[in-house]
Amino acid sequence: MEQWPHVYHNNKVIYPLITVVILLFSASFSAETNSNKVLRQISLSSIGVNRSPYSLFPGRIIERPKIGLALSGGGIRGVAQAGVLAALEQYHIPIDYIVGTSIGGIIGALFASGYTPDEIMKMAREIDWNSVLSDSPQRSTLFLGEKQKRGRAIFQFSLHHGKLLLPEAYTPGQKINKLFTELVLNSCYHASDFSQLRVPLKIITTDMMTGQKIALSSGDLALAMRATIAIPLLFAPVEVDSLVLVDGGVIDNIPVDETRSFGTDIVIAVDTTSPLRTPDHLTAPWETADQITTIMQQERNKEQLAKADINISLADFQSISTNTSAIEVLYQEGYSRTCDKIAEINTQILQHFTVNKDTVFTIDRLRCSGMDYNYLSSFLDMTQNSFSCRQVQFILQQIYLRGDVQDAMASFLEVDGEIILQFVLIANPILKDIIFYGQTQIHSDSLKKQCSHLINKIINLNQARQTLEQLVRAYHQTGFSLARIDRVIFNEAENIAHVYISEGFISNLSITGLQRTKPYVVSRELELHKGELFRFERARNGLENIFATGLFDAINLRVESRSNLHDVFIHVNEKPSYVFRFGFRYDDERSARTFVELSDENVGGSANDLTMHLQYGGRDFKSSLNYSADRLFNTYLMSRFNLHYFASEHYAFSDFVKVGEYLRRTSGLDIDMGRQIARSGTLSALLRFEEIDLDGISGTGYNTGSLSINTLGLKTVIDTRDQVPFPSSGKYHIFFYEVSSGLFLGADISFFKVMNQLATYNTFFTRHTFCPKIIWGTSDMTTPFSEQFHFGGMNSFYGLEEGQIWGRHLMIASLEYRYLFSTLWNFPLFFSLRYDFGAAWNKLESVQSNDFVSGLGGYLAMKTPLGPFQIGYGRMSRDFSRFYLSAGFEF
Repeated sequence: MEQWPHVYHNNKVIYPLITVVILLFSASFSAETNSNKVLRQISLSSIGVNRSPYSLFPGRIIERPKIGLALSGGGIRGVAQAGVLAALEQYHIPIDYIVGTSIGGIIGALFASGYTPDEIMKMAREIDWNSVLSDSPQRSTLFLGEKQKRGRAIFQFSLHHGKLLLPEAYTPGQKINKLFTELVLNSCYHASDFSQLRVPLKIITTDMMTGQKIALSSGDLALAMRATIAIPLLFAPVEVDSLVLVDGGVIDNIPVDETRSFGTDIVIAVDTTSPLRTPDHLTAPWETADQITTIMQQERNKEQLAKADINISLADFQSISTNTSAIEVLYQEGYSRTCDKIAEINTQILQHFTVNKDTVFTIDRLRCSGMDYNYLSSFLDMTQNSFSCRQVQFILQQIYLRGDVQDAMASFLEVDGEIILQFVLIANPILKDIIFYGQTQIHSDSLKKQCSHLINKIINLNQARQTLEQLVRAYHQTGFSLARIDRVIFNEAENIAHVYISEGFISNLSITGLQRTKPYVVSRELELHKGELFRFERARNGLENIFATGLFDAINLRVESRSNLHDVFIHVNEKPSYVFRFGFRYDDERSARTFVELSDENVGGSANDLTMHLQYGGRDFKSSLNYSADRLFNTYLMSRFNLHYFASEHYAFSDFVKVGEYLRRTSGLDIDMGRQIARSGTLSALLRFEEIDLDGISGTGYNTGSLSINTLGLKTVIDTRDQVPFPSSGKYHIFFYEVSSGLFLGADISFFKVMNQLATYNTFFTRHTFCPKIIWGTSDMTTPFSEQFHFGGMNSFYGLEEGQIWGRHLMIASLEYRYLFSTLWNFPLFFSLRYDFGAAWNKLESVQSNDFVSGLGGYLAMKTPLGPFQIGYGRMSRDFSRFYLSAGFEF
């Protein structure tokens, strides 16, 4: 470490010297005349040195009453606590300790980590509270195989030793855990010991196994935040060592006793607990559980509030714990109610000052040395003529906490018959320059520019701290979440601050919690590497990619720092890999259908999937065995093997008129081998070996008999839709080209077939979605009936039935408009209109303009957990019309 001859390294020597200087300075005033007399001297006592790396100048820790905040639970009502913190900061009320329960633990943790009340409020506004309760990974993080697999089943259960495992709660809580991890990573203060945060912190939780209160004061802060809001039945419990932790509000919703255990002199209790719910807000199991907990805690809450020195309560504010629309009002209520308590808080602080013989002096005038006389006006009434020694000690504390002075002393003097209250203030040094070391990602000129307002001015410790925190935030905004101020050395001789920055190198990367899964399955999804700078975007992408595998209930990232090195730990909670799925759908085309699936989603710990599928319906039967690998080892190569048997009934049409019905039976093997295109789709070679039998049921319009169809093809699928069904953004593109060959592949017939489909989705003003779509296909004259293009129905051409438009060549274009209503019974409601235009031909030579037909139709749909419910109507230009009805996911 670079040493400087006049640096404040030994504060045990410096601060006594400052006190001596003040005493001499004060004595010089008292010696002005022989009649001067010192009636009383009052000074600040130091109990330590502020060694925070965010202090440009080594400030003192003065002896004063310690103030602790007890922050209660209360769901979204806890946003009011940000308003409380804003008011306390505005009036320079120091906060020495924080203990929080549930939402109070979250607000307290964010503040203790360095977030300002305004930043906390900004988060509260921007968080999509509804999405936090959904633990499905974002569709954009899934490989194509996962996208196609999800969103088909009504029920899905894990299996363990052949037994169904019911979920512990509505959601495992991975999304909110990810949110907390990101907030902790991007905070200015990182510490596994919560007493080393900007404000020492405890977070209250409940051990579900013993019923005991657990006050977390160390460990993974994000996990502690997740544990304290683990509302039973809503969020899954959090396992920490041998503890199974749930919401702290179950045991201690207003933690006054725990705050007092810090050794605080004054406890401010902030009560944002919810009133009892009305019957119309008791619709979910976790709401009932929360109501029971609230009832059980009422007496204890009263006891805890009675033990607090100051109570800031929102008990009379009518808003339930889940009403997110009241955020702004809650913040203002917390702020205004705290402002009303400032005088009471200052009175409490004043009463806790200890002075020998608290004499009251009536003074004739004030005097100030070391700072401008008017500087005092911010701390006292300049016209006041009566002061007690305790009041003066409080004023000295307020002056010091403002951050401009190294020390402060006051004396009551008798000078020529006048009583004078004299303040002697030693200002902090004037900062001449700041020199940065260790920066490589942000130029030092840019860092200096952000500090320019501090140069050639008296150092204000609070302003300097905020500026250094802003420098760290600048690093965080560019993605370097572990960047921090390592240390500051102040050169007293030159009044130059030397700031050493650690940009956050990864010294070690560990993966824990794996049981069956191979380590490479997790490590291949990570974009972080030992010896590199930690980058937030890479960490976030890695966590999302790991969660998108579907193998884990929860993924947690934890950082342990040693000097300027950081150990990164990825901990996973592995799910049982055996899964049972059940699905059901009804539509007027295929009648009722149901399916069951049994899957091993992690064959041999490789993350490869083996699924047995059975499907039965009024017009369908299907069985298949599917083995798929989205990634082969550490590559982006993919493969899929599908052994299947289908049997389905279909109608035959001639010139749009129904003329017959036939049974199609298909058995065979499909093989896809290719490469992932990022997480948007695949490019693959396709092999298909199928035996197809067509048997007549009635009428004509089809060919019967058996064919061996063996094809080799190329297939591309791009799917960037944000959700299915009812996407609001993205595109869906399919292109395939395949050839059946009797000579090379042993097929009964040779032909080729090409098809291309493209649909894009764009939404304007949240509710208005437009989707243009085009489909075209062509094949040669030898293409058999079973391999020709068949379209029609509500999803492809209005006014027609499934398969009513068919041929060897096809072209269809459509434009859809969809409007999102608000909700019906809390389910999104949609209205859609679509215009279709196209034709199909058996021979291109016979194409005529009157072959083209158009269709116009629409539907009303409701999106539910059981799948979409749709009712529609369409009419085609050849005077065909049809009503449509469907319920359930497509499969």
